[in-house]
Amino acid sequence: KKFFETEKKISYANFRASFIIPKLESVITQLEKKDIKQRKKLIKLLRNETSKLYNELNGKAPKFKQLDKLTEKDFTVAVGEELREYLGKFKRFYQNQQAKYNAEKDKIYKDLVKKLGSKEAVVKLKNDYHNENIANLVLNTNNIEKIREKNGVLIQKKDPVFQEPYSSYGRAQFYASEKKIGNLHIGTFTFNNLVIWLTTLIMYFMLLNNTLRKILEAKIWRKRKKIIQ
Repeated sequence: KKFFETEKKISYANFRASFIIPKLESVITQLEKKDIKQRKKLIKLLRNETSKLYNELNGKAPKFKQLDKLTEKDFTVAVGEELREYLGKFKRFYQNQQAKYNAEKDKIYKDLVKKLGSKEAVVKLKNDYHNENIANLVLNTNNIEKIREKNGVLIQKKDPVFQEPYSSYGRAQFYASEKKIGNLHIGTFTFNNLVIWLTTLIMYFMLLNNTLRKILEAKIWRKRKKIIQ
């Protein structure tokens, strides 16, 4: 728990530096070859993911100037080289972010050692509260597929517990640590309990007012009315 938020930031930076950007660089290499199959599909992927990298930084990074050239007709080796340089800047940024948060994690560890009195005490704390099998499950460690391409976007399969929810309406990937309603982030445990209690209350008031019986009777009445007519 003490390391979770920092490890989440490390995971975020690592996935972009080690998986997304290298994948896009390999796509550029593929497109530089003549008569490449699925050219349209690959360019769509490049365009979508390049825009996504830019948008994730909320305008703190420069926009790719040749974005309008990422089309089947206009893509050239020169555009590919320019994009490779552009992606390289993102890779260096996220590598620096990863190093920064790794240093932050080391500091948390040292502070914990100081607080508990020894490294052995920290190891004991981990042994008491850390379950390796559950950790492997929520990090998807045993799955060799870390990234998947689908419909022109890259889907993260690695570290699902650290991923941001993809929806603003309470939906999220399996093992997500939180869910989102609009801009409000709610822990999954709290969110699920709220949904259960809300559903229970709705069902209670429906039973209290015989709502289900009234709905069924209304349907039966409409059917009889149609028969009569």
